[in-house]
Amino acid sequence: MDQVAMPDGYRTIFETQHGAKVVRVIHESGELAASGRIVLHGQTAIFDQIETAESHRRRGLGSVVMQALDALAVQANVSERLLVATEDGRALYTRLGWQVISPWSTAVLPAA
Repeated sequence: MDQVAMPDGYRTIFETQHGAKVVRVIHESGELAASGRIVLHGQTAIFDQIETAESHRRRGLGSVVMQALDALAVQANVSERLLVATEDGRALYTRLGWQVISPWSTAVLPAA
């Protein structure tokens, strides 16, 4: 993955929530511009909930989040990376070298 520089006026915050590592990109106004999370399990890193606020799109922030999450996987010496993604994010992930191995859908089991 090619390195993408953080645009001026943004900063990154790293947190842990419910066992997941969370990356947040904050605009100088204090607004959450982009975020994502990674769960590390054994030799697998699962990337999930990658989002960029509509008013902050087309600035490379999705790539910045993916870079930061991948750095956490490298730091943990994880060899396998999986991504839970929506169709909306496919262009970004494909550009970053990810490949679809299985389509994803949401299902609900109704209460009896």
